[in-house]
Amino acid sequence: MRHELILIGILPLLFLLTATAHGTDEGVYSDREREIVAALSERGYENIAARATNSSAVVWCENRRIRFTPAWIVEALTVVAEQVPLESTVRVVAMRHARPISSFEAQAEDIMAWAEHRMPTAEFRDRLTSKMAGDEQPPERRN
Repeated sequence: MRHELILIGILPLLFLLTATAHGTDEGVYSDREREIVAALSERGYENIAARATNSSAVVWCENRRIRFTPAWIVEALTVVAEQVPLESTVRVVAMRHARPISSFEAQAEDIMAWAEHRMPTAEFRDRLTSKMAGDEQPPERRN
């Protein structure tokens, strides 16, 4: 009986220590990752997860608002490229029903040059990398 009371009394302390050690949802994301998620959320993207470093950004998301998948993938690439340094690599993993289906990757500088009509579509297409993405699972979705 006494051991049960001690355990019950210590549970809130253990919970507090665990939350502090692992961080909360707000503490897990960097500012850049939060900006990426917010920008995509504002445009109707769902099931978003993001990981960003100084040289790359990877985003997992899906969009049920735009039916034509290539259109929203290009939009997502552009939204992410606007949030990162131009020398960064941007990869968007397209999701369908929270399952990865394909991945598209390009340099942020190329994405922005194409979006601003400074690069022909044929050249951008040659610089864009695409692949099936069945094994690229998001770290954790935030919305």
